[in-house]
This record gives sequence, C-alpha cells and structure tokens, in this order.
Amino acid sequence: MRKRRLQLGFVLFIGGLATLYSGSSSRAQRANTIAQRALIEENCVVCHNQKSKTAGVSLQGLNFDKVGDNAALWEKVLRKVRTGQMPPPGAPRLEA
Repeated sequence: MRKRRLQLGFVLFIGGLATLYSGSSSRAQRANTIAQRALIEENCVVCHNQKSKTAGVSLQGLNFDKVGDNAALWEKVLRKVRTGQMPPPGAPRLEA
C-alpha cells in the first residue's frame, strides 16, 4: 500500500511540477500542490530538512507555489528519482 502511494505521489509530484512551472492555476493544480507537499514532507523531509541537510539538500519549507525560484534544486530531485538514486536503498522503491 505504501509503495503504491509513493508511486502515485511521485507521478503527481512530477506532473504537478510541470503544471506549476508552466504558471497554470486551477483548483486541480492546488490539490496537486497539496498532495506533492504532503508526499515530500512524509517521505523526503525526514532526511532532507534544515537540520540534517542530507547530501546538502533541504526540502523543508520550500514554496511549492514558486517552483521556479528553486528550479535547480527541483531538477536535481527529479534526476535522482528518475535514475533510481532516490528513494534510497531500504525505502519503498518506485516501479518503472
């Protein structure tokens, strides 16, 4: 169940980033943003927070309404997810 939720969350995350980056605004976009934030806070911020800054990355407190302000960071996150480097070994993995 958690694995399926994580898969769905990352799909929403990637799709939502594209929507947010395009500047579109709607009720669906807002719901997607909320889902993305919850997914990241639940699964990523545990290690990638202001205190730990694992790998020099903190996702804590980022403004999901202004993804472009942190484009380089989000591109790094997407690259790590796409290449299977994240989530780390031992955490629920995404299927291709």
